[in-house]
Amino acid sequence: MATDSKRSVPIKLDHDTRKRIKRLAVLRGHNSHWIICTAIAQYIEREEKGEAMRREMLKMWLEQNVASAPSAPEMVDEWIDRLKTVHEESSGDTGFS
Repeated sequence: MATDSKRSVPIKLDHDTRKRIKRLAVLRGHNSHWIICTAIAQYIEREEKGEAMRREMLKMWLEQNVASAPSAPEMVDEWIDRLKTVHEESSGDTGFS
C-alpha cells in the first residue's frame, strides 16, 4: 500500500491574513502554499530549539542547586518565608497565622 508522506491540513485564516500571505507570496515569487509551509517549518524549528534550551537550562539549574541544596526541611522553611514575604509585599497582609 503506497502512502503519501504529505497530507493536507485544513486551516482557517481570516481574510486579512490570507491577503497578507498572498501579497508576500507575490513579492517572494512563490505561491501561498510555499509561504505557509515555510512559516510553519521555521516556527517549529524555532520552538524546538527554544524548548531544548529551556530543558538544558533547567537541567543545569537542577544540577547546580541540588548539589548545594540544604536539607529538605530547610528548603521548605525558606520557601514558606519567601512566600510570606511576597504575599505581604503585594497585599500588606500576611494571610498566615
